[in-house]
Amino acid sequence: PISAPISASPTLGPTSAHPTESPATTKPTSGPTNLPTGRPTMVPEYYQMLKAAKYVSGTTERSGEVLDPFDNFTSPQSLAFHWLYYEGNPPHNILEFFEQYAVAVVFFSLTEIRQSSWGSTLTQDDFTAIRQPCGWSGVRCAYNYTSNMTHVTEVKLPMRGLKGPIPKEIGFLPYLTKLDLAENEIAGTIPDAIYNLQNLR
Repeated sequence: PISAPISASPTLGPTSAHPTESPATTKPTSGPTNLPTGRPTMVPEYYQMLKAAKYVSGTTERSGEVLDPFDNFTSPQSLAFHWLYYEGNPPHNILEFFEQYAVAVVFFSLTEIRQSSWGSTLTQDDFTAIRQPCGWSGVRCAYNYTSNMTHVTEVKLPMRGLKGPIPKEIGFLPYLTKLDLAENEIAGTIPDAIYNLQNLR
């Protein structure tokens, strides 16, 4: 089981400005279907990474209105993306980026870290102090010699005081074998994407 996050010093948010012009992006898809094999790479540039994050998260529809989670700076998706870009160490391999981003979304969805603003004096946990989700307490990764990539294999966060729904981005962890969120205040419905995790047991 995962050890609980340890409070550390607060972290300030990004100080650099975003690029002013965004290249055209294609409409995000709803899941990790027909992904390329091998080691596809991407340049760790703001809009290239944002495009990859939007591919994972897509959009949602509510009351006939299409909602982009990245329009809300404090959404779990936006917080996860900006943490990876400004403070993390995002991989150049796009499939590894999908998994690290997905884990970060799960974390920000189920905690209240940074829910007000980047500049707030918030207690930083021992997760975001580490620049890669694979180094977070309770998150285990393993190198796969078939894919020649590092994959997230375990997310074990019992008794952490986590609250809220499990985000659909968890479906982008195809090598996940163990998921333990017991004795938390998990709410909402289980996302359909979780049933596509064929290695989960």
